[in-house]
Amino acid sequence: MKSKYFFVAAAAALQFGVPAFAAAPSPEEVAKLGITGTPLTPSGAIRAGSADGTIPEWTGGLTTPPKGFKWPNYVDPYADDKILFTITAKNYKQYADKLSAGHIAMFETYPETFKMNIYPTRRSWSAPKWVYEKTIKHAATTSLHEAGFDPVNHPGGSICFPLPQNASQARLNVDPRRCNYYGWREDVWYNHTLVDPNGSHQTTHIHEWHLKPMDAPDAPPPDSPKFDPNWYVMQMMHAPARLAGQGILYIAHLSYRAPGGGEKIWSYNPGQRRILRAPQFKYDFPYPGSNGMVTNDQAYTGTQGDIDRYNYEMQPKREMFVPYNNYRLADRKLTAEKVIGKNHIDPDLVRYELHRITPIVATIKPEYDMIYSKRVFYADEDSWWNMMSDLYDREGKLWRVEENMTMNFYDQPLFHRLLETKYDLRGGYVVELLDYDAPSQPRRFNDQAGDYDASFFTVGNLKSLGVR
Repeated sequence: MKSKYFFVAAAAALQFGVPAFAAAPSPEEVAKLGITGTPLTPSGAIRAGSADGTIPEWTGGLTTPPKGFKWPNYVDPYADDKILFTITAKNYKQYADKLSAGHIAMFETYPETFKMNIYPTRRSWSAPKWVYEKTIKHAATTSLHEAGFDPVNHPGGSICFPLPQNASQARLNVDPRRCNYYGWREDVWYNHTLVDPNGSHQTTHIHEWHLKPMDAPDAPPPDSPKFDPNWYVMQMMHAPARLAGQGILYIAHLSYRAPGGGEKIWSYNPGQRRILRAPQFKYDFPYPGSNGMVTNDQAYTGTQGDIDRYNYEMQPKREMFVPYNNYRLADRKLTAEKVIGKNHIDPDLVRYELHRITPIVATIKPEYDMIYSKRVFYADEDSWWNMMSDLYDREGKLWRVEENMTMNFYDQPLFHRLLETKYDLRGGYVVELLDYDAPSQPRRFNDQAGDYDASFFTVGNLKSLGVR
């Protein structure tokens, strides 16, 4: 069964029949983008390495599996790399210019246990060649709606703004559901684990299906009536028993101004046998199963949801230590007990590297009141993925810290998150996507994930999957 693409004329008018603002990059700027031999990579990153050689040149990233790889066991292509040095509470001030406010806070909050092992920098980001070509081709034609939070004429399967002209464009780039290459299908089982301040934890076992038709290599162009601008998610809880059968259907439109809203959410409760619209699952509404430690707009790499309630600032690119190439955490011989500690995951399992990062600062607009007055996203120059986030409370005090443990799924190739950690500096944290102990199938991407299409993501199917 081939993927089907659905669209409506009203949505098309929203995406195409609207004015845009922010000047497009010049032909001279676009000419700097290229797969090889140009100053900038297809994603707009500086191709050259750093002056001191600590950050190497981007030479194409990982595009083929290393020797010994047999799916689903991802071999660490950098297993022979040695730790260069370790940052601890005793020496972190020496490296403060390369640390986020969140990491500094982690050292100060957990001085006895938190540390960062620094490894050689490996610029592993890669994507299929057609993604590079599409990104470069549309670099000057994808624009931003005058409202400031909608991409216009984005074809999918590419990075919206490899040469961002303002902070809103940069912010959209770190949203892989709308403005980055996310892959077109994902079938994933995972554990959502809430760790209490005393170290005890509760785990919810979840099965999710994702579909992003516009990221498929055969997706029609954005001016086609068959172009599908939606990102679909079906989520079904399987354990513990009291939550089994509960589910969520989530459909996010490329445009935040789409008819009925940019996000549509339904929930199913098997005890009531009822499907309900869940419009409250937006912005800073508590994310299910997080005991209030995670909000809806922190989900999925920390960039979930509508972004219109903040003003944005794109700060100058800087070198920072960020989690990267975390293949050690992909070892399926690990158990959740080995990973999850009292205050944070085991730092000896995490790999940090020095990369060039663009901080994007979100400050709440004065007409809104949300629990986060400011958020800082740290965008990797190669992938445009949000590597980590700092979240500030209403009084402007740093409150929560997020990390995205990423790696290149080189058999695709696809740069993606392996797991997410969301720390509350007042105690407790949430870790997602650990599936070591889960009685489930390994994570599958794209054609490997199956042949379901948009017709799978219906309220009727949500109910049938949740019936117990």
